[in-house]
Amino acid sequence: MNLKKILLYTFALLILIAGITGYHFYQKIKAANVTETADIYIPTGYDFQQVTELLKPYLKDSESFLWVAEKKNYPNKVRPGKFIIKKGMSNEALVNYLRGGEPETIKLTFNNQETLAELAGRIAKQIEPDSVSLLKTMLDTAFLRENGFNCRTALAMYLPN
Repeated sequence: MNLKKILLYTFALLILIAGITGYHFYQKIKAANVTETADIYIPTGYDFQQVTELLKPYLKDSESFLWVAEKKNYPNKVRPGKFIIKKGMSNEALVNYLRGGEPETIKLTFNNQETLAELAGRIAKQIEPDSVSLLKTMLDTAFLRENGFNCRTALAMYLPN
């Protein structure tokens, strides 16, 4: 074999290796990794590991998600909220959404609550704060006075449906 053939084969081999490596990284970043559409609730104070545990049931390959998340510095930018992940999302799209996308609005529903305590209990089942802190906020005298209510009329401020 002459030197030209050796160089040609070596160059072809390097191109093949580069192509395989590039495809591997492309798959980690851009390939669909979310297996089903789902609502994900990330509570305040959750860290990256807890978010990863929430996401694992919806990921084909959680290791590739971890790799992309680390590269995009998501572990330091975890945000709480409700997020709707969609089937077919890539790791890049998922991390970008969780890092910077707007969380979804949570719809509260209640009806026929006869007291503020019952109302606070019903709402607390649907959002993060507990019923005690909600009730305390609902009965805050400065808040009530500012809105033209008092402790006896405060329930009228909350309209069902």
